[in-house]
Amino acid sequence: MFGTRKAGDAMITKEYIKDWVFELPDGWVKAFGDDLVNDLYDVAARAENAHTDYEFHIVQIKEKFGQLRVYYASIPIPFYDEIEKVIDYYTDLSEKTCVVCGKEGCMTFDGWYRPLCEEHRKGKECIKCQWI
Repeated sequence: MFGTRKAGDAMITKEYIKDWVFELPDGWVKAFGDDLVNDLYDVAARAENAHTDYEFHIVQIKEKFGQLRVYYASIPIPFYDEIEKVIDYYTDLSEKTCVVCGKEGCMTFDGWYRPLCEEHRKGKECIKCQWI
């Protein structure tokens, strides 16, 4: 319930964030899934504790065009830059982390954009995407 919590009573939980993160490719979950959960939780819980009229809400976490995407709602303005910094960090990391195994990789295209390590690229060339 909005407005009935007092400072220190965050509603966000790590389990809530984990449910979203574990929808990501296995390689990303293995390489940085727990760190992503912890970093998102840290910012969201502090935001909720400081502003009890806000409840952080993840809309979607997914892979798109070989990159991590995190869509969220309801973050207080003082925490906006901080949550964006976390998301930007993991988006950059996702672009060079193999979606299969979590090792260092590069972006490839075989009908799908996705970062793959040397082993999983199987001879595919690394590409430089215009948006990266």
